[in-house]
Amino acid sequence: MSLQEKEKARSSIETMAEKTLKEAIAKRPIIQERLDNALGYAVGNIKVTKVPVVGAGGGNGLFVDLKDDERRYLKITRIDIGGGWGAKSYKVIVIINSEKIMDEFRSGVWNFEAGAEMAAGTVGAEGSSSNLIDRGFRLYRVLDGGASATVTARLIRVKIDQELTLTEIQ
Repeated sequence: MSLQEKEKARSSIETMAEKTLKEAIAKRPIIQERLDNALGYAVGNIKVTKVPVVGAGGGNGLFVDLKDDERRYLKITRIDIGGGWGAKSYKVIVIINSEKIMDEFRSGVWNFEAGAEMAAGTVGAEGSSSNLIDRGFRLYRVLDGGASATVTARLIRVKIDQELTLTEIQ
C-alpha cells in the first residue's frame, strides 16, 4: 500500500469513527459522559453475512488512548457458528475503563461470546453472555442496515492493523 493509499484509508476510518460517535451521542447523551471519564475507546465498522450454520464478517476501526491521544487502526474479524440467517452492517463503540482492556486493545484482543441477535434495517435487539458481567468496558452498537436473526457462538478478533498504524520513517 502506498503512503497516499494509507493516508486515505486512515482518513476514511477516522471520519467513520467521528460520524459514529456524533450520531450515537445525539441519540444517547450518556455516551459523551462515559467517554469523558474513559481511559480510551474504539470504534469499529463491521459487515456480517450469516447462513444457517456459519457466518463471517469483518471490518476496520480506530482505537484511541485518551491519555495521550495515541491512535491505532484496527482489523476486525468475526466468525459465527450456530442457527440463523441474514446480512447486516453495523458500527460498534467500545468505551474502555480498565487498564487491562486498554493493554488488550494495544496488543490485540480475542472476545468469545454466545448470543442472540435480531436486526432489521437500523433497528435491532441482542442478548449476549458478555452483558452479564462488568468487563471494564461498555459496548454500544449502531445499526446501518440489513436484516438478520441469529443464535450463535461468536468469535471476534480485534487486532492492530500494523500497516496503517506504523508511520513511515521520513
